[in-house]
Amino acid sequence: MPGPDCSVLQERRELVPGVRMAGYEASIGVDDLKATIAAAEAGGGKIVMQPYQIEGVGELIYFEDP
Repeated sequence: MPGPDCSVLQERRELVPGVRMAGYEASIGVDDLKATIAAAEAGGGKIVMQPYQIEGVGELIYFEDP
């Protein structure tokens, strides 16, 4: 059975076709997702996966940080 740290070692995937994720992937809870998206884009971030709902959890997006 995996140890308690197994969830932090995620499989590297391609959110952007042809580009494997090579950095740290952080999950952060925010009060206003739309405002967070606007702030990320205003700072040069690029949304790579539009928001989607996870039942019982909330909405999730992925963006690239410049």
